[in-house]
Amino acid sequence: MTADHRAALARLTAADWPHTPLSVAVITALGARRARFVGGAVRDTILGRPVEDIDVATTHTPDTVTQLLEAAGLTVIPTGQAYGTVTAVLNGAAIEVTTLRRDVATDGRRAVVAYTDNWEEDAARRDFTFNALYYGMDDTLLDPFEGLGDLVAGRVRFIGDAADRIREDYLRILRYFRFLATHGRLSSGGVMSDDTTLAKIRALSDGLSRLSPERVGGETVKLLSAPSCASVLSSMIGCGITLGGFLTPGGVRRVERVEAHERLCDAAPDAVVRLAALHTASGLTARHIQDLLRLSGAQGNRLASIAAALPDVKTRTPQSLRRSAYRRGRDATLAALLLQDEEDIADAYAGLVRWPVPTFPLRGRDLLDAGLKPGKALGAALRHAESVFVDSDFTASRDQLMRVALTHARGG
Repeated sequence: MTADHRAALARLTAADWPHTPLSVAVITALGARRARFVGGAVRDTILGRPVEDIDVATTHTPDTVTQLLEAAGLTVIPTGQAYGTVTAVLNGAAIEVTTLRRDVATDGRRAVVAYTDNWEEDAARRDFTFNALYYGMDDTLLDPFEGLGDLVAGRVRFIGDAADRIREDYLRILRYFRFLATHGRLSSGGVMSDDTTLAKIRALSDGLSRLSPERVGGETVKLLSAPSCASVLSSMIGCGITLGGFLTPGGVRRVERVEAHERLCDAAPDAVVRLAALHTASGLTARHIQDLLRLSGAQGNRLASIAAALPDVKTRTPQSLRRSAYRRGRDATLAALLLQDEEDIADAYAGLVRWPVPTFPLRGRDLLDAGLKPGKALGAALRHAESVFVDSDFTASRDQLMRVALTHARGG
């Protein structure tokens, strides 16, 4: 057993998630020899990173999995029964359980699978070596393709021939770049990538057009969430991948600037802010990008708000930034600051983070109680008072604003 292997097992043994009530219940119900943890939870625990989702692979068929889990008192949801996946739920926690599979046929978007009880066959159909690490509660780590070494070294390596894996599912092109951004070890020239693999990706990149916008968008957002993704985006362009004209060299330079500002301002990486950086250089509308990547309504609205806030922050005076935060929202204004060309944004960013965005202190009910009648005059009076509130840099008192509104309504 290598030192890396011992260290990996030590991290897995010490982790909390394999010992939660749900994890223990699932493995106990299925049997420790017939079920193993696999995927991101294993991979990220070895690297000392937070674990989000827990997946279990098992030699049992889906029907048997359901019977065993329900007999153990767990709720079972058939979330992906066509692919051998069910979700076990206990007290709000969830674990996906998937029967070992082998591919029978693939078309670049989806696969026809058959169940197997062979761990190596299941591993062979996965994408990257470090995603085929299986951890058993008997404190064993099954690593059929030497993924542990790749994981520790920061290598993203396809299982078998990269071209074969890509032809099975063209989304693996984007997954390759995403994992380069999140798990690739940085070298002097950027991330550690393999020229042979990149050549195969370049030759097969047209296959991305066969994928649904939802799948492309979901993977792109994950990639853009990585702390440092600009060098990976450059590699994508070098492979002829532009995501419908959305990815441009100018956009990558803007993302580099955003990354530098994030580090300077101690701001967390934000995929939508990076989307905005690419958007401003692409010439495409926010709506077009939302449709292109099938962004959620919330993501699309944030993208549009950031674009709208950009002109507001050009002068970067404290008053103009506060005005923008009030009108556009603090989130959009902070994001727009990160998109600026200038380097000295840290003080402005910190000041806006600390500033409590005020609430306009008047409501229509206040003016009705003061004797005004409902109608257009009342609305106009409120809008006028709010403009005075903003022009005062939010210092005008409620009493002052009430007098302003009543005077305006009465034609004074």
